[in-house]
Amino acid sequence: MRALAGLSLAGLALAGLTFTAACTGVVGDGDDAGSDGVGQADDPLCAAAPAQLRMLSRAELGASIAAAFDVPADSWIGIVPPDPPAEGYVMTHGTSAMSDERLEQILTVSLTLADEVAASLPLRLPCAENNPGDACLQSFVADRLPAMYRRPTTDAEIATVVAIGKAALDRGLSFAEAVGEAAAAMVLAPEHLYRFELAEADGNLSSHAIAELLAFGLTGAPPDEDLRAAAASGALADAATRRAHAARLLDSPAGRAKLVGFVAEWLEITDLDRIDKSATAYPAFDASLKSEMKEAILAFVEHVLFEGDGRLETLLTSTTVFATPALAELYGVTASDVPIEVPNRPGIFTRAAVLAAQSGPDASSPVRRGHLLRHRLLCQEVPPPPPAVDAAIPDASDVTTTRDRYESHLTDPSCVSCHQLMDPLGFAFEGYDGIGRARDSENGAPVDTQGTLEIGGEATEVADAAELVELLAAEPALASCFAENYRMVGIGRPTSYDESCLPAKVLGSLSAADGRLVDIIAAWVASEDFIRRIK
Repeated sequence: MRALAGLSLAGLALAGLTFTAACTGVVGDGDDAGSDGVGQADDPLCAAAPAQLRMLSRAELGASIAAAFDVPADSWIGIVPPDPPAEGYVMTHGTSAMSDERLEQILTVSLTLADEVAASLPLRLPCAENNPGDACLQSFVADRLPAMYRRPTTDAEIATVVAIGKAALDRGLSFAEAVGEAAAAMVLAPEHLYRFELAEADGNLSSHAIAELLAFGLTGAPPDEDLRAAAASGALADAATRRAHAARLLDSPAGRAKLVGFVAEWLEITDLDRIDKSATAYPAFDASLKSEMKEAILAFVEHVLFEGDGRLETLLTSTTVFATPALAELYGVTASDVPIEVPNRPGIFTRAAVLAAQSGPDASSPVRRGHLLRHRLLCQEVPPPPPAVDAAIPDASDVTTTRDRYESHLTDPSCVSCHQLMDPLGFAFEGYDGIGRARDSENGAPVDTQGTLEIGGEATEVADAAELVELLAAEPALASCFAENYRMVGIGRPTSYDESCLPAKVLGSLSAADGRLVDIIAAWVASEDFIRRIK
């Protein structure tokens, strides 16, 4: 690759020096959070998030480069490995560690950008044709660098990148190649690769850090022109202004896709295409069906959130279904180009995508289905089984149904304390098999769909999944649990539900949201918790 020899020395020298400055002694780990007195005085039990550096995720890196240089970065950002999930979510979270391997991969991405810029320079930089000198190079950097750093840049910062381009010219590279190396250096700069969520003197994020938090959190991309202007004016310190920008961003195509993607992670269906089932038990479970399962539930989520009433209750109870051909066959209905009503499919937890994802390779799984509800919908942790416990389910010859096999959990003293939190919820979904087909019987025996919802020591019997989701939909804790999940990802602090929390003022504002997901998010964005950081 043409630019490698020069930039690997010059560009990495710039990156290495700046990384040292950026990552030494500026961010605490939050363990001594209250030592400087900066926190949330109104809610001492739920401290503000700690200040941190957040490395851009692979998707954010691609979006940032694409926005600044108008290039199809998504087509070649794949050299950077996928970001590993934390608590089930792909999120950028606090870290100052850039591995050599990741830096090499980003270097390769930067060099691809350098070649792209050099090959199309006359279209990008008109002065390159008639006046390819220092002033032209300076104008290119001054125009692009603020977009890459996501804030106004100083003359010194611009000069540092211009020097990279001039060094390339000194080595005999063409002007186009020199501009390309300057572009690559911008990619490598820590000010681009990291989000600096550091507390100002008043304990709040800077205006530009708030703009980043809004943009990346709600759209997965850097701040747009309107958000940058609001940051420059200081308007984002105002709660109503943040709320208005949140509504605007969430209603954009990128915002809609980002929220629907978050719901997919919340439902734990993102890896559905990689799930395998027994070909003997479920011969219909092929790549096409998995794709339709996922597309249909995401279309339903988007329909409820942005065309319907947007309420969490509706997501849990609506019988509106997108019946694509293979999925329609599985549901036993006629395929349709428009949403139809399917009475035995109330809400997201009775859809094939969720049911199949929370099943085993050859049978349904009351444990996994119950755990999903307990964990994601009610924000309650279920301890893992003790190391000495045999987690295998009995497979006796006289056991006919899946429920019969799992009933042993509730009579075994070593299992019951945990499984009573999950299995009685999951039993209500035994009317659906391991890929989500409705069933009345299993192996010739009638299926028992009676379940139990236990919250706060009160247990309520339900006849089936439909009754269970109706009860769950009316549970007041659902909005706060969803907000808790969203906050975890938003502030980049993956943690167990036992350790996470929502400030009292945020909890108090959720009632006004009336279960509408967009309003739940806006309530948090408008809160002090969104912008407050512990030094």
